[in-house]
Amino acid sequence: MSEILFPLAEQVIATTPANPRAGSPDEIRQAAVRTGAAVETVAEVRAALERACTAAGPDGVIVVTGSIYLVGEVMQIVGVQA
Repeated sequence: MSEILFPLAEQVIATTPANPRAGSPDEIRQAAVRTGAAVETVAEVRAALERACTAAGPDGVIVVTGSIYLVGEVMQIVGVQA
């Protein structure tokens, strides 16, 4: 998936959701090597989301992708219920 998505992104921020089976940001960075994308790592999901919001600015777009655990955690942070 990194080979498809990362070249489309202006910036990639990797984090780890609160799940013991989650991949690490370093694993994501290794996957990105083939794409040439620079990956910024932020340890906590909330901090990663804040970093993405700052980077995107008021008119930017943020795409959250990865496990359902990560997406669910971000949904809770922003107050979206499914």
